[in-house]
Amino acid sequence: MPGSRDTPDPALVAYARRVADERHAKHGSPITSDLIRTRLGVSDQLAADLLHILQPAHSQ
Repeated sequence: MPGSRDTPDPALVAYARRVADERHAKHGSPITSDLIRTRLGVSDQLAADLLHILQPAHSQ
């Protein structure tokens, strides 16, 4: 549910996924939480949470 304290907003997850996919396509390596934090302007904790959500998509 949007606004839930346990999960990031779905729109933010979608944006993070797009940024991560662009990073992977351009550099051939997965995004890091530091890059998510910098590119999205979010806190360290939120960047780590987003990375945790995105990692299964980039572990293949």
